[in-house]
Amino acid sequence: MKSLIQILLCLSVAFAFYPACKPQQNRPNAVIEKGKVITEIKCAADTTVSYALFLPYNYDNASAWPVIIAFDPHAAGHLPVELFAAEAGKCGFVVAGSNNSKNGMDFNQVTEIYKKMLSDLVSRFNIDTGCIYTLGFSGGGRIAGSLAMTERGISGVVSCGAGLQATGQPPVQPFSFLGVAGNGDFNWTELAIIDPQLEQAGFVHHFLDFSGKHEWPPSEILTQIMDWIQFDAMRKGKIPINRNAINRFIDQNDSIANLPYVAENPYEQWKVYVKMKHYLQGLTDVSALEGMLVRLEKDPVLKQKQQEIQEQIKLEQNRREHYASMLPAPDPEFWKTESIKLRTLSQNMQENNNAQVYSRLLGFLSLSSYMYCNNALKQNNLESAGKYVEIYGQVDPGNPEHQYLAAIIAARKQNKHAVIKALTSALELGFKDKARLMADPEFADYHGKSEFEAILRQL
Repeated sequence: MKSLIQILLCLSVAFAFYPACKPQQNRPNAVIEKGKVITEIKCAADTTVSYALFLPYNYDNASAWPVIIAFDPHAAGHLPVELFAAEAGKCGFVVAGSNNSKNGMDFNQVTEIYKKMLSDLVSRFNIDTGCIYTLGFSGGGRIAGSLAMTERGISGVVSCGAGLQATGQPPVQPFSFLGVAGNGDFNWTELAIIDPQLEQAGFVHHFLDFSGKHEWPPSEILTQIMDWIQFDAMRKGKIPINRNAINRFIDQNDSIANLPYVAENPYEQWKVYVKMKHYLQGLTDVSALEGMLVRLEKDPVLKQKQQEIQEQIKLEQNRREHYASMLPAPDPEFWKTESIKLRTLSQNMQENNNAQVYSRLLGFLSLSSYMYCNNALKQNNLESAGKYVEIYGQVDPGNPEHQYLAAIIAARKQNKHAVIKALTSALELGFKDKARLMADPEFADYHGKSEFEAILRQL
């Protein structure tokens, strides 16, 4: 992370101004319904690459339109497009979501997918190639950030549940960065650490957190994300200034700052004013906000809370390092005891100030055991895979994925009874992906079998 911030500091000096690419000339538009999410548009030049798309109701070819290009970690391009369509439509943004990019892909592959998507969008629609925002969740968020480091024309990044990572070279142009994460997200700490470093580097940035876990943001957060994108594009002269939108934002956040709970809590009030400053700087005078922040930052209650958060971050980092050192040689008995302890510590938010830390640690262990299990399966090391599935089930018992992986292990061992039992358990835990189950070659021999078909009928 230190090397990344050094690169960003160099960037802020080297690129005081970078001219935007000229908008594309008017071009004929394919017959695509406006104001509706289209789940699949195949790229004309390469039909293996496709994307979901939303065009605002008032889209036309008379002017160049800003675009949001989104990445889901599982190549479900329709998810972010459906999430952001309504708010993006209000702000006049086209939204496209990749149906190919997913976790585990080489970055060069992802870059080619992005280039083909963008080229196809430009060939079909009048897209402003100097006003592109990349957006993603989890691994998709990392892709969104990495592309901004390497590809020109990207004005800003919205990364949900993932931080920036160094690509080994300075970014090709400046970009804004909005980090978004639930306070129970195992990547919350990563984004919390990056945010002040981006401030030091002179970047336009903000960290928007909400009450939630590792997930695409809930509906109430989407307006705040689109406000950020819209305001950033205004700030950079990419779209006209919308004073009504700015005034609405100011009024809403002033109201929040004056709620009794917030007004009596220096930390909560500080968060509101920091957000207002980050969103509004470059659009209106923020000197009054800066004055309020200076006053609040002298408050001992705020200082104590900020110190407490830093101690929690340190605790979480230390525990993660310890757990990471133990996972390569899995001991299911240790993890059974440890997971019970972590769940107990995470369940009483009112009495335990570190409860959220332990909740995030459970999320970290859930993802880690999943990844270790997948790697073991790639090597066909069924013994190790079985141990990691056991750990996965202990740290994240409500997640159906550990039972799905258990079914794969059983299938490779040709234990038909165990396959059906594990898939039934996955179903009981909430597994709903019929298409995945049908397409998975691990279960090809079970197609047509009565017990397997009974499971499919429940999906």
